[in-house]
Amino acid sequence: MRGEVSSVPGHFYNTKFDVKAFEQSSQPEPKPSTAPRYLQPIHLAHKPVPEVKSISGVDRNAQGMSVHGTSQREINLAVDKVSAKEYEEVVDAYSLHQFIIRRGKALADTPEFQSYKRTYFGIWEPITLLIHTLEKILTDYDIRVAYIDGKKLARLAEISFGKPSIADLLGCIVNQDDVSKVIKIPQNMYKGTNGRNLAAIKIQSYWKMYRARKTYKRVKVLIDKVHVIQRCARLFLQHKKTLQVIKERKEENYLKYREISQKFKEDWPQNKYKKRVEIHIQSISCDELQRLSMEKFLQRQNAQIARLFALKDPLVDIIYIAPFDLPPEVLSYYSKVFELGGLEGFQNRYTILWPVVFILVSSFNVLFQGKPH
Repeated sequence: MRGEVSSVPGHFYNTKFDVKAFEQSSQPEPKPSTAPRYLQPIHLAHKPVPEVKSISGVDRNAQGMSVHGTSQREINLAVDKVSAKEYEEVVDAYSLHQFIIRRGKALADTPEFQSYKRTYFGIWEPITLLIHTLEKILTDYDIRVAYIDGKKLARLAEISFGKPSIADLLGCIVNQDDVSKVIKIPQNMYKGTNGRNLAAIKIQSYWKMYRARKTYKRVKVLIDKVHVIQRCARLFLQHKKTLQVIKERKEENYLKYREISQKFKEDWPQNKYKKRVEIHIQSISCDELQRLSMEKFLQRQNAQIARLFALKDPLVDIIYIAPFDLPPEVLSYYSKVFELGGLEGFQNRYTILWPVVFILVSSFNVLFQGKPH
């Protein structure tokens, strides 16, 4: 577009428009992109503006108007629109899509950022979340300027399904070396604008952890003591219950014994005229201390051998359990007595037994532990 100033009064402009210059300007063809379809830049077609002939000799009362009725302002807007579309296409095709985060805020008004937003409009929502995360990290560590690689950030938004790690986000920063030096120092986290609040939160968390750990230790000691008390209480109750069970069993057995004894007394007048077998166990039921201090304990246990004379009743057979193996002289003596008493067939009417393991046990053990009757 070329403008000439005339010398006529009123300083009217003689304006000539050469629209073909815009149409014939060689535009660089965009390179084929391998990105997904929704990530490829948009090429908007435009209609050429019709050629407008030069306007001259304009009437003073029709200032700024063409002879055909088209205003100069409308023509300027049409030309500017065509130029703006061509500029956006070029930026979208050849831009590196790198933007700046300064003092914790992304510069969203720059042409690079606007081109980045247009190019990746299909996944702009996850990209926005990543940008906000980067802004928070850079604000916490008081990093003034960071250059972000938008293409890497878009790829990260495509493949990340959850919250990305700090290492992944740092990989999208162009000046990563400078930023990493600051982030690797933990104390730098509290130098940002929100540093005092973060420091207070950290102190509170450590204090709460200390209090909780101290309370846990105290409660754990109490719980251990309670477990000991509970264990002792269970043992006491179990012991008491066992004693009660033993007492009930003894009472039950005693009642059975009383019933058997009573029944035996009642049946004895009839049973004494019947054939029967009597078992005699030679044992002294006393405490161990008395047995150890007693002289000739085995002979004292065998003092009831005279019960063999119950064979005088022809209806009685005897099984005699001796505390030790009786010598042959003793057996011969009682056999001679039975013969002198006139007992017939007494050899088959009594049997003498003794413990086989007698030589392995102490001579002070009793054959039967119980109350004497």
